[in-house]
Amino acid sequence: MSILESYVPDQPPDQEEEQRQHAGKTVVIIDVLAVVQLIGKPTWVRNGRDLASHFLEIVDSKTKEYDKVRVVFYWYGNPNSLKQGIRQFR
Repeated sequence: MSILESYVPDQPPDQEEEQRQHAGKTVVIIDVLAVVQLIGKPTWVRNGRDLASHFLEIVDSKTKEYDKVRVVFYWYGNPNSLKQGIRQFR
């Protein structure tokens, strides 16, 4: 969070100037695991191909108005992750 906060200017920019600079530049960030948990397992999903197709349909429907889409996958192999710390604790 501190890295993101470092990019925020100390003085707020002129709002009209900022709108001109960012006109049409929209980005959405998709957390893959959140989407997978959201969709659950519909009864018609029988295999990985069906799930992937359903996932892509949902992501596509939610991101049509954005210029860019960023998809984030969490990597569980990170030795400093919270999940890894809990595994070691157990």
